[in-house]
Amino acid sequence: MDAIREAVGDEVHLALDCHWAFDVTSAVGLGRALEPYNLMWIEDPIPAGSPKALAKLRSEIAVPVCVGEVLETRYAFRELLELRSRIHYPSRVARIVANESLGPQRTLLVSLGSSDGITLDMPVLAPHGVVGRVIALAPHTAKVQLITDAGSGTAVTVARTRLQGLVSGRGGDTLLLRYIPKLEDVRPGDRLVTSCLDRIYPAGFPLGTVLRVAAGSGPMKEIEVFPAVDASRLEEVLLLEVEGRPLCPGSGRAGDGDGEASAEAEIP
Repeated sequence: MDAIREAVGDEVHLALDCHWAFDVTSAVGLGRALEPYNLMWIEDPIPAGSPKALAKLRSEIAVPVCVGEVLETRYAFRELLELRSRIHYPSRVARIVANESLGPQRTLLVSLGSSDGITLDMPVLAPHGVVGRVIALAPHTAKVQLITDAGSGTAVTVARTRLQGLVSGRGGDTLLLRYIPKLEDVRPGDRLVTSCLDRIYPAGFPLGTVLRVAAGSGPMKEIEVFPAVDASRLEEVLLLEVEGRPLCPGSGRAGDGDGEASAEAEIP
């Protein structure tokens, strides 16, 4: 910036486009470092999804802050808003800030954090099913562990037979359905939905479809599952406020009266 200002002089107006490259703390440091250069503004230093974060940044620096030419209308969020209207839990819409997947670790960073009322273990959904859960918080962002993460585990029900199992991530594009004895009836194409037994996810939300069933080397089947949601294509997600609310059918869950059945019907 020293070289640019020296080359063009003080009569030329300068601005800096940051393309959402910073969090609030680093953007404050950037803004303060740029104050001597008399910039018109810095554009998109942080994601525009959190007004509180933008307000905090603006209060900390003298350089004007603006957001870019991203036009947001209700149509961009249509599927999430329709989903939100059908589920019976309070929820928040958040924008994906970063995909932090590396090797077997599969995580996303979203644009809401603890100052926005986000809490640990909040379930995260997309229009077609389960994305993951919140595992870490900052004031204005949250880290989401995807169901494909190698450390992830989700209690599920086979929709056709009501058989219970556990789906674990593999750090790749598919999942494993575990603890299913060889004598049980599970077939390719079977739909898996959340069962609520992990005490994280409400019952009945789509998680994936059985892709392959093999005998396995022990007493259990080896079952590969394709996730209901492709997290690499997400731009926004829905975070559910389930704390203190029933998750399982028959336990007073707010809904249409039949628990899992109504939840399954809510997301195509």
